[in-house]
Amino acid sequence: MKDVKRYVDTREWVGSFVDEILVICPRCQRCATARNAKPMYSNAGKIDLVCPDCGLARKAIGVDLPGYRRSTPSELKLWLQTPCCGDILWALNARQLETIKSYVEANLREQHKHPEYGWHNNSFVSRLPKWIQKANHREEVLKCVERLEQKLPNMS
Repeated sequence: MKDVKRYVDTREWVGSFVDEILVICPRCQRCATARNAKPMYSNAGKIDLVCPDCGLARKAIGVDLPGYRRSTPSELKLWLQTPCCGDILWALNARQLETIKSYVEANLREQHKHPEYGWHNNSFVSRLPKWIQKANHREEVLKCVERLEQKLPNMS
């Protein structure tokens, strides 16, 4: 019998992952970290940018998310992105990438009714593009996730 891998939707929305975003450093093109990125959802405020490789530390405006349009220009590009299934697979950070991986690996995906709000589709995984959700793309998406995992900075 085939092993059942289960994923239970935790109802985290994409904003739950913006505490730390891995971006391409505009100075050295290596992995930098954008923190306090709540303003990326509004057009006000700046994000704290720090690069451990070249020492860059300053404020920046916006993170360019593939497939999303902003009304103001973005200075920063995501570090974790790769072509996949004719589109772009991206993640803000290691935690979001792990969530995508867990979801895609699962052959049983559960969502439970919220006791107060009932059924809803505001969670990050319920809003994943259909090409990521498709079972016949599972193998290719997981290969792309593995490629992105190899790009993760060593946090030791």
